[in-house]
Amino acid sequence: MSAWASVVANAEWSGPGRNVDFLEDNRAVFDISGNKFRIVARINYRFKAVMIKFVGTHAEYSKIDAATIGRPGQM
Repeated sequence: MSAWASVVANAEWSGPGRNVDFLEDNRAVFDISGNKFRIVARINYRFKAVMIKFVGTHAEYSKIDAATIGRPGQM
């Protein structure tokens, strides 16, 4: 996780990248470690902020709704 955080801290994203799926509400799903893990994050491009909404295995990711995870009232 610290390696991913370091990459994100220095990122200058201007569009889609490898191993990233972009969703509505400025959310992105990152495939980590050969797709063994997933991170769902909401990106605020204006403030260059990334808010982690979910971290888990691919199997755990399959059980959530990436578009709503981490919203108030959602698990």
